[in-house]
Amino acid sequence: HIVPSSFLADPVVVALGRIIVVGGTSQRIFEEMIMAGGRIRNGRFARMGVQELETFWGNAMRQPPMPRREELEERLRDNLWPRTAPALYQALQARCDERLKTLASRMERRANEEVARFEAIMDELAAAIRAQLEVMQTPRQLSLFDDEEREAFQADVAVLKERLRRIPGEKAEESRHLRARYEDPRQTLFPLAVLWFVPASLARAGM
Repeated sequence: HIVPSSFLADPVVVALGRIIVVGGTSQRIFEEMIMAGGRIRNGRFARMGVQELETFWGNAMRQPPMPRREELEERLRDNLWPRTAPALYQALQARCDERLKTLASRMERRANEEVARFEAIMDELAAAIRAQLEVMQTPRQLSLFDDEEREAFQADVAVLKERLRRIPGEKAEESRHLRARYEDPRQTLFPLAVLWFVPASLARAGM
């Protein structure tokens, strides 16, 4: 991208990447686009801070488009890119590591929220079964059936009691599984694109 010299004095290079985070069960638990970049001064890469880069990106995207120059792209690719690429990738990897650290508390909070929702559902199910059993086991309720119906009715009661008995174990097992999803998060970084922003004056001068 060639941008007005009034907007930019030194070239800026920005790398875009996607991070995918998996937890202890190897399931994807988070995905996000990230970017890292810096200014090129005297042929050296100087990383920009997160807030500085975000501000620059927003302003750069609002600059009026200017014609591309193939010869400039070739010079960037053949001359500047080999010297810049290692530092740029290192900056992108550093940003990836920073994001994983800030995500740790979010992952713990998400695990707690999922466990709480699941346990609430199971508690509601147990309460509903207990209430149903209380109604079904009243003497008046039993007196309404003949022997055959009473036998089927008692079988239904036995099923409900068994379901109620299994709830605590299912609740504990699924809660452990939900927490395991968010344990030991590991990220993978996928570089996506590199964008150059070059002041028009340097573009005309061939950098």
